[in-house]
Amino acid sequence: MLGGPRDGVMQEYMVLRQEGVVRAPRHMTALEAATLPCAAVTAWNALVAQGGVKAGDVVLVQGTGG
Repeated sequence: MLGGPRDGVMQEYMVLRQEGVVRAPRHMTALEAATLPCAAVTAWNALVAQGGVKAGDVVLVQGTGG
């Protein structure tokens, strides 16, 4: 869980509902997977929330290296 309106979201262990989590890709280490929420939330916000991208749209994402 990344941030949120709940106390303790930065603690080491937390009880969450099943629909509030996703499995990390098997090919990634825990350290690598830990970076996904930041990148994924940023991309989602830019493309969907701000850009209005929807199913069927074609998008070119350039310069994602860092």
